[in-house]
Amino acid sequence: WKIYRNEQYGFEVRYPPSFDVIEPSSPDPLRDPEAIIIHNYTIFTQKGDDRGRPISNFLLRIIPNQRETPEEFAKIAGKDIEILSLGGNSFQKVGPVIYYLKEPGKNSYVKFHFRGQTAFPEIKEHAGFLDYDQQKEIFAKILSTFKFIE
Repeated sequence: WKIYRNEQYGFEVRYPPSFDVIEPSSPDPLRDPEAIIIHNYTIFTQKGDDRGRPISNFLLRIIPNQRETPEEFAKIAGKDIEILSLGGNSFQKVGPVIYYLKEPGKNSYVKFHFRGQTAFPEIKEHAGFLDYDQQKEIFAKILSTFKFIE
């Protein structure tokens, strides 16, 4: 696996070699400017369209310096908090796709937002697309490698 290391926010994480990382401060105005994205995509071709287009197959947003607490988010989302230990870290899981990890020595969290499943059957059946169980397994493996650095 490859290693993504961010000195500014003081962490590193491993991810599969076929995945890519999008650094913070992307020109995309819809993104959180501090979000780091780890993703994988497949080229999806519809009948009659031989050009193909990239479809996100797995997407993980890692957002440091979150002032919102897991408790605040859980209340807004109407979800319970579950404690999940992975790789020596104790994550606070809110619903199926949001995880929080307290930043050491700070009053903030790293928020992990996983998005993988698609509602379109023609995309799910496309060659090379990871099914949701495979995506969840990769997500858990990535989280298990997350560590704070000095």
